[in-house]
Amino acid sequence: MRLNGRKLLPFVLLLLLCIALGAAESKRYALVVGNADYSVSPLKNPVNDAEAMAASLQELGFEVTAAYNVKTHQDLAG
Repeated sequence: MRLNGRKLLPFVLLLLLCIALGAAESKRYALVVGNADYSVSPLKNPVNDAEAMAASLQELGFEVTAAYNVKTHQDLAG
């Protein structure tokens, strides 16, 4: 069976609607880590950059977990 463009359009629109509704209902999570406190050659901006990224992601609807200057995986796990 071969569909022409006019017959295919409703199926494409339905597919896009389903994708949009699914995306609107799902929660979005983000983990942002900014490490600057290195023993050798500490960095200047990673914490500021991570804070800005976390704020931007929150504005986009993400539930953000942010961690700064994490030393061990236990620190990250909280």
